[in-house]
Amino acid sequence: MIAVASDDPAAVADDAGPPEWRSVDIHELRRREVSRQIERAALELFSERGLAVSVDEIAAAAGISQRTFFRYFRGKDDVLLAYDRRVQDRLIVALAARPAAEGPVTALRNAFMVTCAVPPAGRRTVVRWSRVVASAPALQARLHGERAAHNAEIARLLADRMGVDPTTDPRPRVVTAAMVAVASAVWDEWTAAGGESDPTTAMSTALALVIAGFDSVDGARPRTLEDQ
Repeated sequence: MIAVASDDPAAVADDAGPPEWRSVDIHELRRREVSRQIERAALELFSERGLAVSVDEIAAAAGISQRTFFRYFRGKDDVLLAYDRRVQDRLIVALAARPAAEGPVTALRNAFMVTCAVPPAGRRTVVRWSRVVASAPALQARLHGERAAHNAEIARLLADRMGVDPTTDPRPRVVTAAMVAVASAVWDEWTAAGGESDPTTAMSTALALVIAGFDSVDGARPRTLEDQ
């Protein structure tokens, strides 16, 4: 979801951001390239034939051995989940990197805007990836569980900005749930429509609606039923 001039979803998730995010050694670069090679091969096979593709077939298409495949992924499901995991991780990194002066809602909004940008050259690949994952209910269930863990980390980061305990103050979790739900809906609509437009436009509009309802979280104490 991060903007780079590439049609590779792995590159979209890995290569953008400040220079300090890109400081990796040659061995890590090699690992990334092999991982992307596997992911590209898997995406082609899954797009053409559905999920009835074996690990052996993916490995052969990627030009590697089965043993090498399992050095990078535990199974074919993990290949499909890899892109989403990187995007979720990048969102957390982007949120943590926001200036301390930003309120929690503003910081999360800006982190979403950074991580939802996809250059024209990369949109077709990202849409294909999303559609393959969406076609597998079992993968959707796994994604739900993994995203719940990421959302808990987002709520913790928001709580840190607010100086509150997320286990006793519901605001970080409420903000996270609302903004993640809106962002997910925008992303699903964008991929369903073919990904031809710039997703940041719809994302900005949708998140603005949510932010308008959370003014108190970025500033003063929120209103409660007792304030009515």
